[in-house]
Amino acid sequence: MLGRNIEMMGDITMKIAKIRDLRVNYNSGEGLSQESLATALKVAPNTISRWETGTYRPSLKDLERISRFFGVSMMSFLPDEMIADDEDENLKA
Repeated sequence: MLGRNIEMMGDITMKIAKIRDLRVNYNSGEGLSQESLATALKVAPNTISRWETGTYRPSLKDLERISRFFGVSMMSFLPDEMIADDEDENLKA
């Protein structure tokens, strides 16, 4: 069980590291600098870098701000194994 939890935490880190993909593809591919995203989210620019590399994991509050900024569901940051097949459609919104 512990091994599975550690594996899932790695998956979460990998999903969160996809913040870079959202940032680079922002505004129809024009992209957004780490500094600009940091300013919008009210965090330090090096925090964005650490999220993207998986060095740090954003808090739930940070994930909410990231998901609202990019217009994606917070669920997109969770590994597929953590999302039930019968999940409520409201959670995807």
